[in-house]
Amino acid sequence: MADLQAILERQTSKVEELRQQAESEPTVASLQALASIYRDRAETFAGLGQHDEALEDRQAAATLLAQLVLGAGRDDLVEHFVDVGEKLREQLASLGRKDEALDQALSETQVVAATGQAARAIAQIRRVVGEQEAALRQEASVENLDRLLKALSVLSGTLFAAEKAEEALAVEDRAVDAVRAFQPEQPDRLASVRSNRALTRAALGNTDEALAELDEVVASYDQLVVGGDGTHLAAAAEARSRRGQVLLQQNKVDEGIATLQETVAFVELHAKEGDQEGAALLRSTLRHLTQAARSGSKLDEAFVAAERWAALAQTLADQGGDLTSVEELLEAATERALVLHLLGRNDLAFEDANQIVETWDRLAQAQPGRLDVLQRVMMALDLRERIAGALGKHEEALADQTAIINMTQQLLQRGAPPQLIQGLLVSLQRRAATLKALGRNLEAQQDLDILKQLVQRMTQQPPGGGAGPGGAGGPLGGGAGGGGLGGGGGTSGGGIII
Repeated sequence: MADLQAILERQTSKVEELRQQAESEPTVASLQALASIYRDRAETFAGLGQHDEALEDRQAAATLLAQLVLGAGRDDLVEHFVDVGEKLREQLASLGRKDEALDQALSETQVVAATGQAARAIAQIRRVVGEQEAALRQEASVENLDRLLKALSVLSGTLFAAEKAEEALAVEDRAVDAVRAFQPEQPDRLASVRSNRALTRAALGNTDEALAELDEVVASYDQLVVGGDGTHLAAAAEARSRRGQVLLQQNKVDEGIATLQETVAFVELHAKEGDQEGAALLRSTLRHLTQAARSGSKLDEAFVAAERWAALAQTLADQGGDLTSVEELLEAATERALVLHLLGRNDLAFEDANQIVETWDRLAQAQPGRLDVLQRVMMALDLRERIAGALGKHEEALADQTAIINMTQQLLQRGAPPQLIQGLLVSLQRRAATLKALGRNLEAQQDLDILKQLVQRMTQQPPGGGAGPGGAGGPLGGGAGGGGLGGGGGTSGGGIII
C-alpha cells in the first residue's frame, strides 16, 4: 500500500505537469501523454480503493482519447480508448449509473465506427441493443424504454452511415413497434421515433410515405403543444423542419422554404414569453431557415431570416450572455455577410466581415488552446478574402489568403486532422490567382508548384503517413508567403509547412 501511495504521488505530480503543458501547447503529443497518465493513475486509485477518483481519471482519459481519435485522426489509439471505456462502463454499471454506462457504450461504438470499422461498431451496438431489450422485458419502465430507443437510434444511424439504409429502416420499425407495445401509451415518444423513420424513408426515395408520416407526426405534436407547458415545442418544431427538409431534398424549394417559415411562426406563437429555451429554439429555427434558403438560392428570404437571427443573437449577447452567445452572434453575422456577398452587396458584406474577423481574432488570442476557434478565424478570413476579391481589393485578399495558409500550417503542426490539407490546397490555388491578378506571376507559379508537390505527396503517401515519429523532409521551395515545404510526420501524422 505504501508503494502504491508513492506511485500515486509521482503520477499526480506528472498529471499537473502534463496538464499545464497541454493547456499552454495543446499538441497531439501532449494530449496523448496526459491521457496515458490519467489512465495509469486511475488504476493506482482503484488499487488504493479510491473508486471515485479512479472514475474521474477514467472519464478524463476516455474524453482525451476520443478527441485524439476523432479530432486528430489517431486511429491507432482506438484500442486504448476501448480499453479505458470498458473499465469505465463496468464501474458505472456497478454503481447503478445505467444511463452513463449506456452513453459510454454507445460512445465507444461511434468512435470505432469513425475509424472505418463499421462492421465491428454495428456488432457492438447490436449487443448493446440486445442488453437493453432484455432489460425492458425484465422491467417495463419508461427509463428502460428510453435506453432501448437511444441504442436503436445509434444503431440505425450507424447502419445508415454504412450505406445500409434498408437495415436502418428495419431498426426504426423496431423502435416504433417497441413504443406501440408499451403501456401506458407514449404519444410523444411514438411521434419522435416515427419522425426519425420518416427521414430514412425519404432517403430511400419513399417521399410520399415520408411526408404522410411527418404530417401525422406534426398533428400528434400539435395536440401535445397546444395548451401544454412547452415541453414538446422543440420536438414539434423539429418535425416541421424535417418536413421542409424532405421537400427541399426533392427540389421543391418554394414549398420547403414556406414550411420552414411556418415553423418559425409556429415557434413564435407557442414559445412562452421570457422562456430561454423557447428563445434558443427560435434562433435555431431561424438558423435552419437561413441556411436552407441560401442553399436553395432564395437569397432574399435568407437575408430576412439572417437579419432576424443576428438581431436575436445580438440581444442575447448584450444581456451579458456567456462566450457561447458571442460565438452564436458571430455565426449569425457570418451568415448575413455571406448572403450579402451572394446578393452582390459587397460593401456591406466587407464591413461585416471585418468586424467578424476582428472579434474571432480576439477570442482566439484569449483562448490559445482552442483549435476550433482558430478554425473559425480561418473561416472568417476565407469569407473576407472572397468578398475583397469581388471588390477588387486584391492586396487585402492576398493578406488574408497568406494568413489562412500560415494558420493551416500551425494547426497541422498542433495535431489538426490531416483532412485540413484539402483546405490548404484550395488556399494555395486562390492565392496563386490573386498573385496573377496583381501581376506577380513568378510568385503565383511558386504557389502552383507547391500545390502540385502536395498533391503528388498525398497520392503517393498512405493515409496517416509522413516520415514517422520525428521524421523530417527537406525544403522544396517557397511560395508567396515564404517558407518551404517540409516533410515530418511527428506525432500528428503529417507535417506540411508552407
